[in-house]
Amino acid sequence: MTIKNIYRIVGSPCSGKSTIAELLVNELNIFHYKCDDFYEKDLEIACSRKKAIAKKINSLTIDETFLRPIPIQVQEEIKFYEEIFQIILEDIENLDTTKDIIVEGAAILPRNVSRINVDQNHYICIVPTAEFQLSKYSERKWVNYYLKDSDNKDLAYNNWMARDISFAKNVYSEAQEFGYNSILVDGKNSVVSNAKYVKKCFSLDGNR
Repeated sequence: MTIKNIYRIVGSPCSGKSTIAELLVNELNIFHYKCDDFYEKDLEIACSRKKAIAKKINSLTIDETFLRPIPIQVQEEIKFYEEIFQIILEDIENLDTTKDIIVEGAAILPRNVSRINVDQNHYICIVPTAEFQLSKYSERKWVNYYLKDSDNKDLAYNNWMARDISFAKNVYSEAQEFGYNSILVDGKNSVVSNAKYVKKCFSLDGNR
């Protein structure tokens, strides 16, 4: 089976990347591969392949995850995404579809796609400003449940936010370094407007 085109949307939480992907998928009849949906599977496979960071992440409690120094959290998140990148590539290769594909998620880092020579008009990085991220996370009702086993929920939450803010800055800077299109989301433009920009970057705004 030959896959016609693969478009990649990377970013960090609260940037609207999932909503943008869904808008394009519905409009253009593209297959949506959402990395988050395969997180547990990818983690399990990475552990079975004896990937060091995956095995460590799999063993941590919620407090062991978020009460560590922020730079270590960010560094290990990036290393984990490097560990599962090949697994994601294998998944995409084996997809049972003849449609074009949008791959969306934080795991497809600019450094990784640059190694496989992904075209610049098939990749975009979308991250929120720190202020926008914090405002959106405050609306997510599942956050308290996610932290329910923490002995210090406030510190765990603050560290979680700091980790994601730092990760967003890192991936945004990296995307610019490799010459990929980027959007810094601050709420001034609507998600529909940002989706139109992504569509233009992917050269999907004309006849396909």
